[in-house]
Amino acid sequence: MFGGSEVKKSLALVSYYCQFCISRWHNKRRIKDEDVGSHAAKVGVIAVFLADLYLEKNPTAQVDRFRVLWYAQFHDVEELYTGDTPGYIKISHPELYQALEVVADRTRRKILAELPESLQVQDQMTDIELRLIKLADKISGYYYCKEEVRLGNSLEFQQIADDYCQIFQGFGELQWLYTAFFETYGRSVNTSSSAVFEALKLHSKT
Repeated sequence: MFGGSEVKKSLALVSYYCQFCISRWHNKRRIKDEDVGSHAAKVGVIAVFLADLYLEKNPTAQVDRFRVLWYAQFHDVEELYTGDTPGYIKISHPELYQALEVVADRTRRKILAELPESLQVQDQMTDIELRLIKLADKISGYYYCKEEVRLGNSLEFQQIADDYCQIFQGFGELQWLYTAFFETYGRSVNTSSSAVFEALKLHSKT
């Protein structure tokens, strides 16, 4: 029979995979669908990339790549119960945002508590790690909106993409991290990689 540890791991795995059943942007007409699980995976990759770049410039910072990657995978896991609430709705209605944050925090902690103790990093996260994940979250959302616009869905997503640009201004000292992403969006795979690193080298010196 399975012990408590095995059951916990199974529940955590079920919670993780159920995220792929929750649609994002459900109140918008979309050309390409996106689910919470796919979004979390993208955020995790972007967040680790940002963390690595941040550590190059700030080697003594309290940033652990594993914590960043792992927590990012569950940063929206409460949406298993609440469903997706688009960011622009939260921005337009701050009172709703505050109420949702309380629900989200309680639900997220309840689900993450099902993880084995060695994987419960939620109380170990530093402020800078959480900011890097939040920035990665916004970059992922911005990229999705820009892709919808590129495919011809500007009526639904151009304004949201513009709103993201305003949100990025609030990240202050992390501005150099996302500037390179802006400059290289839309380039082909063959040309974007070298362009990203050249842009990052330039902005890391400022």
